[in-house]
Amino acid sequence: MYRIATSQIAQSAIININKHQSNMDSIVQQISSGKKNNLDPLEKTQQLSYNVSISNKAQNIRNGDTVMPNLVSQESTLGAISDRLMQLHELMISSQNPVMKDEPSLKENLSAIKKDILALANTKDSQGNYLFSGYKSQTKPFPDLDTYNGDQGVSSIRIGDNTLVNINITGEKIITNNLKDAFNKLENYLNNGVNDQSMIESVQKSLADVSLQRTITGLNINKIENFSNINEDMMIQYKERLSQVEDADMPKLVSELSAAKTATEASLKSYAMIQNLSLFNYL
Repeated sequence: MYRIATSQIAQSAIININKHQSNMDSIVQQISSGKKNNLDPLEKTQQLSYNVSISNKAQNIRNGDTVMPNLVSQESTLGAISDRLMQLHELMISSQNPVMKDEPSLKENLSAIKKDILALANTKDSQGNYLFSGYKSQTKPFPDLDTYNGDQGVSSIRIGDNTLVNINITGEKIITNNLKDAFNKLENYLNNGVNDQSMIESVQKSLADVSLQRTITGLNINKIENFSNINEDMMIQYKERLSQVEDADMPKLVSELSAAKTATEASLKSYAMIQNLSLFNYL
């Protein structure tokens, strides 16, 4: 009976050693990772909620970063088109001077401006997609200034939990009837002498059309930048809250580790004594 009791005591001691060792391993793991091993149900719910919020904010930022180069390119291209339209306006003013009207340079400049605007309207992004083709991004929007082969598709992307921003402008918002009318009337004047003064008004309206789209693009760029800052600030707040939920209490763990180490050593000593006692009983 005594030997059986000793065996049971030894088995109990082993269980106690394993328990203390497991506790010590858990504490060491938490110190190493800096995170709690076990969260209660409320903490798990909070952890999930904060992680989802952080992930959403990070995705909003990535979305803005992804489309920003295209919007910057779009804004720059519209600025270049505006510059050419201003040159066209100056050319029209010059054409009103009878001395300048028949100058070959006038037609040459008109042709160069028209060529430049057509090239700018067919600008591609870094991925080889046309900026102003709508959804038909692989289709060249303007074979000439009288024909638009794109569509009316306007894409948008999420930059805030409840906020979308448009990321493209269709070609017909840029190459409008006003621009076509301006070119046609100036060419008719230079070639046939039909001086329609409304051509100046037409190019002014075209310039206003492009300026409006450029302003819209600039506002979208600013919107993305502002929301990026908002998302980053909110991510910091959620990460701080998440840290409060899942981060381990280091001073407390260090104290617990010391106590667990002492308990484990005591269990080992106790087991050694039991083993010695058991061996003595067999002598």
